[in-house]
Amino acid sequence: MLIEELQHLIKLNPDTGVERLVDGPAMDDRIREWFETPEGTVADLPSWGHNLTQFKHSPMTTSLEVVVKISIRKKMPIDIRNLIITQIAVEFREIDLFHVAISHKIGTYAGEVLI
Repeated sequence: MLIEELQHLIKLNPDTGVERLVDGPAMDDRIREWFETPEGTVADLPSWGHNLTQFKHSPMTTSLEVVVKISIRKKMPIDIRNLIITQIAVEFREIDLFHVAISHKIGTYAGEVLI
């Protein structure tokens, strides 16, 4: 299955116009956009986006990491078409910042998430 996506921040390529992503990079861009979009902020689709803001000022514990992983695993595949998560790792760096690594069927996304 081929996954093709326009880069969500609309980066331009001088030769081809809007940058297009395929397969792993396309899925990673969908995941990145999901983490950048809190639930309730998309006018036509208010249920789309992460529901992690509720954990913003929670104490940084192993339990919090587990709860965040569960929240991601439950909600992200509902919002992101064709996403099959195989593994998630979460490590809080600050009270409202964590590093996440998500392995999926066509690659691995890793990045910092500010909630």
